[in-house]
Amino acid sequence: MSNKNSNSQLECIIQISGRLNLSVKSYLEKTMVLEGILKKLVDRGEKEVFEEDGLVFKLNEVLEQREVLIHQFNELNQEYNRLTKVLDRGHFQQLELLAEERRQTFETIKDADNNNMQMMRRLHDNSQGKIKKVEEGKKLHKAYQHTNTLSDGIFIDKRK
Repeated sequence: MSNKNSNSQLECIIQISGRLNLSVKSYLEKTMVLEGILKKLVDRGEKEVFEEDGLVFKLNEVLEQREVLIHQFNELNQEYNRLTKVLDRGHFQQLELLAEERRQTFETIKDADNNNMQMMRRLHDNSQGKIKKVEEGKKLHKAYQHTNTLSDGIFIDKRK
């Protein structure tokens, strides 16, 4: 009976692992879409890309979908971990193969997310630099446009 229970637990783990892999692959696909959008932003400039119809909406949509996938992944991972704790030691070799596949996928996701973070930082830094230049330009413009309002008037001292 213990062997039958252990086999059913292993089947559950394999099913959950398959669902985890699908969830992770979906997440990776969304990450790649996000990477493409960010590359457009970095390469072509923000103004041109933001004027492109629906790209900002797509960016937000992809980020929301990634959040849903992260939540699903966390739930599946908790179930996976719960089942692996009660699994019979005889099935550890199969479990190690599943775990290695997951580790490799996570490394791919980690690399893609790191690339996206670098692009977002570059985009952020570029935007900050542009904002700083605009603010400096405003100050210069204001300094040159500022006229002395007292230059046409006269001052009369009535204290005498």
